[in-house]
Amino acid sequence: MSINDDIKIFRELAYEYREICESSRQKELRGLWRKHNSLEKTEIPVVCSWDEGSNLADELLATELRCSDQRLVKYELFLRNSLYHNAMGDDWIYEPWLTVPVIKKYPQYRGRWGQIVEEQRVGQAYITRPVIHTMDDMNKLVYTSHEVDEAATADLISFYEEALDGVLEISVNRRPIYHGLGASDLSTSLAELLGFENMMVAMVEEPELVHALVTFLRDAVLKQYDETTEKRDWTAHGGWWENQGTPYCYDLPDPNPQLNFSSSKELWMFMAAQEFTLISPEMFEEFMLQYQRPIMERFGLVTYGCCEDLTDKISLLKTIPNLRRIGIAPVANVEECAKQIEDKYVMSWRPNPATVCAFFDKEVVRSQIRRGLEESRGCRVDIMLKDVSTVQGEPARLFEWVKIVRDEVSRIS
Repeated sequence: MSINDDIKIFRELAYEYREICESSRQKELRGLWRKHNSLEKTEIPVVCSWDEGSNLADELLATELRCSDQRLVKYELFLRNSLYHNAMGDDWIYEPWLTVPVIKKYPQYRGRWGQIVEEQRVGQAYITRPVIHTMDDMNKLVYTSHEVDEAATADLISFYEEALDGVLEISVNRRPIYHGLGASDLSTSLAELLGFENMMVAMVEEPELVHALVTFLRDAVLKQYDETTEKRDWTAHGGWWENQGTPYCYDLPDPNPQLNFSSSKELWMFMAAQEFTLISPEMFEEFMLQYQRPIMERFGLVTYGCCEDLTDKISLLKTIPNLRRIGIAPVANVEECAKQIEDKYVMSWRPNPATVCAFFDKEVVRSQIRRGLEESRGCRVDIMLKDVSTVQGEPARLFEWVKIVRDEVSRIS
């Protein structure tokens, strides 16, 4: 197909997507999330979450893609995924713009820290070959400054603006490299650079090495944030990775594609320590949380937690002054978490996705949701089905899941 054919397809999808974004339903949902994230009592928001880069999106939509120009394929998938997702009727927010990241300059070495981290993959999992073995290896690490290739970025943005012809705005994501899961959380980078097993052993046998490495990572993140602040590159584009939910609340400005803030204090921070799920609360505080706090303090509000079990660490998380949302993973003890969280934070509960991925039994799903809702009574809860890697060729499972959860939410209300 020609580029003109691609653009026609792309623009038609963008029209459909914009209609969803500007619907009265979306206006209502923005109000719902604004109250919910502000700790007001609301209906329980329900989300069946996956992004356009997931295996599930590929399973559902790979055969639907029509564009051939690689600059459009990624965003065609985003648009088709959003249209598909919207049909499920959950409470997700769709913004009337396309978020395009700038082209960033890396050092002469590869990767965020100047090192090639080799991965050995087994299915969707992977292990890394350690880069840091001794204190001398610390000299291998390279700090990446916040630099944007402005000319290349301008060309890219111009392409999308011409392709969309005003159907959707472009939100230019100028946030730094050390932002988001895998960089600013420190935990992922620590485990990748040391090797996961080596990291766990080193916390006992070589604690000075672990402290030295995480100190370097923290200071690099903070330095890059200073550069981002100086250049007013904190973009207010919103999105899932800002707080693993939606950013609407009374405390912070709404996302806006035209705004770049001079301070990250206007934004959410998403923080986690998935690699520390089996680490004791005491060692979590010593080797991770104390280093994450200065990063989180740079932001207006914080969401903490992804796939790790935080049941025994919530008391430590409460020391984060701007904490607002806590992610409760499928492996966590919902009842014990709820007792600690009460109505002081948003409890973002993530039910076990195996009930959708591996098998699907409506009564098993219903029982799981009913129990979780009973155990979290009195909390400011939202329910998010995350990490759905497959539906075994049965996409109706997702629609059924939303319906069952809605029924149970109505029952308990």
